[in-house]
Amino acid sequence: MKGTKGVSLFNARSRVEGATISADGRVALSTDVLFAYDKAQLSPKASRSLEAAAAALKAQPKRTLKVEGHTDAQGTQSRNQTLSGQRADAVKSALAKLLGPGWSIQAQGFGHSKPAVTESGQTGEALKAAQQRNRRVEVRVG
Repeated sequence: MKGTKGVSLFNARSRVEGATISADGRVALSTDVLFAYDKAQLSPKASRSLEAAAAALKAQPKRTLKVEGHTDAQGTQSRNQTLSGQRADAVKSALAKLLGPGWSIQAQGFGHSKPAVTESGQTGEALKAAQQRNRRVEVRVG
């Protein structure tokens, strides 16, 4: 799939509501768009983000994906591990339907063990913003 000036959408950083497509082989999906708080069932508004991700992924030559679920540091380690795994599985299932046959897709949850940004020392709006960035599902190609 081509973006502006013939650049692959996956190679140019772009953003669709809830999905950031970057040049380093990853699609980051905001769980605030995909899921209700503390839930693993995809929300009705998740389809646009997942469709954008699938379109970008279809443009890639490799057909192996790893779906990684992440949470913020709220809650227990056990709960976050379970929730992140369930969310990764939900995205894996949705992408498998959108992408069709010929794809190898693995899913894994990491809980809050691999934050995108640090939450410690943050307060107020800065803490909320950090937590929001850490609640994500990433899809890696390769």
